[in-house]
Amino acid sequence: MANKEHKIQSVIIIDFETGGLHAEKNAACSVALTSYNLFGGEKISSYSSFIQPYGEYTYDDAAMKFTGITMTQLQKGKSVKQVVADLCEQFQIANTAKTHTKKPILGGHNIGFDIGFLTQIFTFCKVDISKFLHCNKDGFGNQIPASLDTMWLSRMKWGGDVLMDKYNLTACCNKANVALTDAHDAANDVAATGDLFLTFLNDIRSDGNGTSSGEVIKDRPRKFFKI
Repeated sequence: MANKEHKIQSVIIIDFETGGLHAEKNAACSVALTSYNLFGGEKISSYSSFIQPYGEYTYDDAAMKFTGITMTQLQKGKSVKQVVADLCEQFQIANTAKTHTKKPILGGHNIGFDIGFLTQIFTFCKVDISKFLHCNKDGFGNQIPASLDTMWLSRMKWGGDVLMDKYNLTACCNKANVALTDAHDAANDVAATGDLFLTFLNDIRSDGNGTSSGEVIKDRPRKFFKI
């Protein structure tokens, strides 16, 4: 059960696979998420879907080859309007306090990239994302979801390790002994990022002697790594 005193009670680990690197012109291909209770680290809910082509957004050949996603898979997915509706439902499920003052925040690896595509599809569907997630306004008045980035948490933890020359999800999961199967699949990336996030949560709440100051799940991460 969530601690009612916590201002933010849940984090939503999210990942997009996309038709390119630029949210202003490329389409989102698929999205996956898993939400966690920040008090005890318990999983709340999960979701994943391919996204049908929409608007004038494009797909770069190199990006599609990189992810391995095909247009056939996209056509069998959900409309972007339905995906946004599903995400709103998932965000509401993750709002365990059931109040607008304790809305969830996002988590991910290099999460800024994913936020770009998340805000793209919400803007395309004319849905106000700040009704569902904790957001802050940028200098132009745009509502940007608040987030925690496991890539930067990894840099903080292992920045002094001369053997860490990369901080992509594969390298960070390898370092943390977290399983990552079939990288560049949104659902698998979310599972691995969630495990990585919970290892950092355990570290933060540890007193340095193996004793946790919170109630975070102790049996993560999984004891193997493969790709």
